[in-house]
Amino acid sequence: MLHDLRKQMVDRLGRRGAIVVGALLGLAFVLVGGPIYLAAASASLVSFAVFAAVLVGPAVWVLTDARKRGVKRPFAWALFALVTNVAGALAYLLKRDDQPQQRPCNTCGRQVDASHAACPWCGSLQMPSKRSCTQCRNELDPGWRFCPYCRSEVGRAAPSA
Repeated sequence: MLHDLRKQMVDRLGRRGAIVVGALLGLAFVLVGGPIYLAAASASLVSFAVFAAVLVGPAVWVLTDARKRGVKRPFAWALFALVTNVAGALAYLLKRDDQPQQRPCNTCGRQVDASHAACPWCGSLQMPSKRSCTQCRNELDPGWRFCPYCRSEVGRAAPSA
């Protein structure tokens, strides 16, 4: 379509006439502030995106973190962080350590505190999320065979029954 329009303009005005008309239109665009309008429009889009990220970002982070940690009422915390923004996220940071971490039971699938040795609903043994080295008392992941702190052999944790 633009190719046809250009061809019609060149046919009517000639090559030099089309160049002059194009130059005049470009000059008019610059004189009325076209580049400034374009820059302002793109800057406003960028500022809107930054504003939205600052406004919604803490709430999204609180929601994902609360779900991952098994905190009770993650949507309420996210709503609180959305309304109060950074102050709400900071309040969540202070409060979240008091909440026990939870994981699903291997047998029934219900949420079990990470510190429980057995599921309170079905009674099946749970694999602990952390254990301690017998030599240096540092925390170890359940799958480690050696302590990375004192290099003593700790074996594997017993699998859940």
